[in-house]
Amino acid sequence: MDTSGFTFGLSEDAASGAFVARLPQGIANREQLFDSLQQALILPGYFGRNWDALSDCLRDFHWVEERRIILVHDDLPPMPETVLSTYLGVLADAARDWEPEEDHELRVVFPEASVPRSRLVLCYEA
Repeated sequence: MDTSGFTFGLSEDAASGAFVARLPQGIANREQLFDSLQQALILPGYFGRNWDALSDCLRDFHWVEERRIILVHDDLPPMPETVLSTYLGVLADAARDWEPEEDHELRVVFPEASVPRSRLVLCYEA
């Protein structure tokens, strides 16, 4: 998995003029993740609460006025590794999918302290 769409640590300058959605610490399962994402990103009512629907929404954002969307994670969610690996894959693909000339740009931010565990999860997926 290519994680080039991820950033570890966020500066105040990077968030200026962006729609910043923050996920809380301690998201333990897929249901809590979908609840948190729906609230933080103000996902539309048709969000189907599954991986394909999340992927579609992360590639759309027609309901957000700001061009840049920054999804900030307060931690690397302590979910089961298979769920976390799927989530990271959906995020990485969606962040990479946005082209510079498009209406939106998605940046995904994790705390710097999460780098070692994220590498472990990425190795787990391979």
